Amino acid sequence: MIRHLHELDGTARDDFGHTSLHLLASSENCQSQLLSVVAEALNQDRELLGAVNTARQSFLHLLHPSWFLPGSRLEDLVKILKQYGFSILGRDVYGRNLFHIMRENDTSFDRIQNCALGIDTKALNRRDAFGRMPLRSRPSIQAARSIRRLIAAQRLTIPASGSPPATESESRILAQTKLLKIIYDAVSTEPGEGDPTREDLEGRNGFHALAEVILSMKSIKKHANIGVKRKHDKASTDDTVNEESVRRIELMEGLIGARVDVNHHNIAGDTPLMTFVVRLSDGETKAENLEVRNIIDRLVEAGADM
Repeated sequence: MIRHLHELDGTARDDFGHTSLHLLASSENCQSQLLSVVAEALNQDRELLGAVNTARQSFLHLLHPSWFLPGSRLEDLVKILKQYGFSILGRDVYGRNLFHIMRENDTSFDRIQNCALGIDTKALNRRDAFGRMPLRSRPSIQAARSIRRLIAAQRLTIPASGSPPATESESRILAQTKLLKIIYDAVSTEPGEGDPTREDLEGRNGFHALAEVILSMKSIKKHANIGVKRKHDKASTDDTVNEESVRRIELMEGLIGARVDVNHHNIAGDTPLMTFVVRLSDGETKAENLEVRNIIDRLVEAGADM
């Protein structure tokens, strides 16, 4: 049985990118051995500790289920990693960190909070691709979808009692205004106002909102009166597209500069990149298609996961 770091082949990898440390972490009845190896690696081989497989999972993502049972040495593992300043918030392709894995294995909320002491709560509690956040009650996928459908339906309903009934056009404009507010709240430089983590009830952050918002008054009016037939001037349409494209890129740079999370998942599990592809991929002109390409390239440059 492996008990020391030198007994591991730190360079060996299988077809899925697993190291010998991944294998040890996923083995049952090896908690003391893993703790011993990790303690040595923190001083001698941090590269092995940080190694990830093809799904970007570190050894922490592959911990055997017994690590999450009452009486395990999970707290000891987390404590030693934190003491040596090793990041335990690495995320896999689904946006999960160690604390998401704890929740999936039914670790008690008190135990999760205890392990989370001294860690950036916002970074720890980022939503994964399944709409789950470690420090919140987790909704089922079905519940998340129901919430999204409900909110979408409410966008076109009348205002609260006491307010005059809104027309469909007014409701559409109101929805656009709310999207703009998410963006401007994220990039605001006013003291106490800017919040890069700002999201709405659907979990959309500034990037999601930017993908969906309409940025020219002409387009907003057209969107608000979507059922009205109009004659369109091609030159006018091209000008509108160019206006929106320039403005969208400007706002994107603002969001990137404000350090808004480019890999944030909304409740439905969509990242900003996914939302941009869905919302903007049906361009009818070369200008629109170029905008999509530029946006995707810029998101990837800013760290968006493909």
